[in-house]
Amino acid sequence: MCETFSWIENKVTKKCYFLTNAMLTTPEGMATRQYIGKEKWFRDKCGHGAIKYYYKLLNVDLTSMQEIECTDSKSPANFPPDMVLAIKANQMSKIGHCPTYPEQLLLAKAVNRLNRMTAAAKAKYDEDWAEYCNPQDDYLKGEIAIIKAEEAYSKVMAKVFWELFANPANRRKIWR
Repeated sequence: MCETFSWIENKVTKKCYFLTNAMLTTPEGMATRQYIGKEKWFRDKCGHGAIKYYYKLLNVDLTSMQEIECTDSKSPANFPPDMVLAIKANQMSKIGHCPTYPEQLLLAKAVNRLNRMTAAAKAKYDEDWAEYCNPQDDYLKGEIAIIKAEEAYSKVMAKVFWELFANPANRRKIWR
């Protein structure tokens, strides 16, 4: 699974390609969703495979592309300028997950609110994780359960994160 902020970059031209909310609703976006599959869509729609498939449908030459992802969201300088504009305009809220480190984008008060608003989902995830770690359970059954629990928790985290991020007053100054 790739990070929320993933893109591909042409090694020669340095042009960057990534997905936005609006792209997911285009015919190419719908075809990409079908290609990735319903089971993997939430986890993989932000990934390099989805990005490449989408742009392949638009006849973009992908031969000189480099896959890039960023977990260091402390500064917009770590991202392509077009992606920074999309992030700040909340145009990537349907692309993936809550960023790995939400405190790099949100103020402490917003992170505290995020944690409060997702506490029930986190408790359920922790409960499912404890069951998964029980060595007497069927391993495959536990593996499937933990994947579903992680996805459910991630969906809640993503929804709340992007709702908070939509208000510039919740963002660190550098992300306003």
